[in-house]
Amino acid sequence: LYKGHYTGTIGDFGCFSFNGNKVITTGGGGMIVSKSDKKELFEGLAGKYRNAEPKLIAEALISMPKDIKKRLKLDTEKIKEEHYSRIFEKVNSGKIGKEAVFEILKEIAEGKEIEFRKYEKLSDNEIDEKIKSIIDKNKGMPLNALIGKVMGELRGKAEGKKIVELVKRFHQKV
Repeated sequence: LYKGHYTGTIGDFGCFSFNGNKVITTGGGGMIVSKSDKKELFEGLAGKYRNAEPKLIAEALISMPKDIKKRLKLDTEKIKEEHYSRIFEKVNSGKIGKEAVFEILKEIAEGKEIEFRKYEKLSDNEIDEKIKSIIDKNKGMPLNALIGKVMGELRGKAEGKKIVELVKRFHQKV
């Protein structure tokens, strides 16, 4: 018990590991428990789209809609099961990055049609060129501000970690 709640019941999902170094073991694997009505949808998506991280799927089903509703005051009831399937099909195939999921869900909640092409990942050469262009247009901008600007413009089209590394590298050459 933790503050009157059983383990795994505080949040919407609870995860238990049964790896070999645990008290209860199965040699590997684990268990997910949920009090969410999205449990079956989660299991279906996680089973079908193996290249999408289960953590990302859970966040997209539970945390992201809560954040969109609370922070942006948007109607998340517009987000349907078929939207999640379409989104994770693209994530699974590598056509869009995990960073795009929140933005796509936000657009659905705004009542917009999903335009996946605007979230498609850029090639390494395209990323390099876009970053160099942004740096050239913002000469003299502090590094952290520049990173924020590039992240804003490339959100969902490239991994954040990669963007930061490249901005730092290209910024040093200026």
